[in-house]
Amino acid sequence: MGQIAIVFVILNIPSAVARYIGFGLSGVLNYLMLLLLAVYYVVSDKSKPTFPLLITGFSYYFISSFNYIEEPNDIIQEFLKFVVVVLSGTEIMKRTNNKQLFYLYLIGAFSILIHAMFGVSPNGRFSGLYLNPNEAGFVCISGYALCYSLKNRLTGLLGQFCFTFLGLLTFSRTFIVIWIIVNILAIYVNIKNIRMFAFGFLTLLALFFFESELGLNNVRLQQLKSLVHTENGSMDQIDKQSRTETWAAFYEPIMNKPILGNGYGTFQGVLDRNELGLNYGAHNTYLLLAGEAGFLPFLLFIAFIGFLMTRSIFFLKQHPHLFLQSFALAFWCLASHNFFNFYYVIFSSLWIYYQIKSVIDEQ
Repeated sequence: MGQIAIVFVILNIPSAVARYIGFGLSGVLNYLMLLLLAVYYVVSDKSKPTFPLLITGFSYYFISSFNYIEEPNDIIQEFLKFVVVVLSGTEIMKRTNNKQLFYLYLIGAFSILIHAMFGVSPNGRFSGLYLNPNEAGFVCISGYALCYSLKNRLTGLLGQFCFTFLGLLTFSRTFIVIWIIVNILAIYVNIKNIRMFAFGFLTLLALFFFESELGLNNVRLQQLKSLVHTENGSMDQIDKQSRTETWAAFYEPIMNKPILGNGYGTFQGVLDRNELGLNYGAHNTYLLLAGEAGFLPFLLFIAFIGFLMTRSIFFLKQHPHLFLQSFALAFWCLASHNFFNFYYVIFSSLWIYYQIKSVIDEQ
């Protein structure tokens, strides 16, 4: 039952079905997934819940409800789903090893290639089962970092090449930046890891070569090709509509209501809930928490991410994947406001958390 549930979550099955098949079946699968999670938690041997994440989520949903202008059913349902996902996810991810998670990430990542080969994308970016290129990029960079935990080095190298190639198909700037920094950190661990920079360059050349076959009618790919050929103006185009410009629009609303926030939904780009006059989301989980529910949930989430980063760095040499995954999660949260909406991200954070605690307990 737990194995079925983790497949539903990591591969984002209900949401993918909604996009590619229809909302009717998707709704059934979504409730089936939540039912599987709930039943698994009831029948499993329960351990201590993940209190840092539960407290953060409770404070976020509770405080953001004060200025919530819609009917309370939506926010109550989202909170209950979050609790079920964290409670059940804790038990499932504690029992999931690195190989199992690696292959789930790999299957999810290969859906990006299937999307590129047989699907339609008006902007030339591909996301497979994850619907959004940035979220697909998160799965790829998480799988990439996880490869450093595999004992079979050949499997790890092949996995890293696949995750790099498939991640580049998303044309996510967030993925590219995290990939570069992760590789710099990996080189610090072992100079031999520099080979992955060569793999990444070859992967980019492969995208240039197979551009027409894959139907990559993509502005960002053309910008990258311009950079390679040192054409003028390409960097300016890439920098347009940067995340920092997006974030700046939300600073004033945060400062205006720093204690209780602006209310649930106001930083998510949902028009009928947005009193800020903005038709887009904050694209930043940290800003989302501070803006919708004030600084308490923001500080609690910072503490959770800080634990992952600061504790895993102490055994960077022995278990590099844990710090690299923690860094990827922390950086991804800078570019997405969907931590609480995407259950595969929550599952990933739970896996990292308990892997770190396991290493600490062994010392």
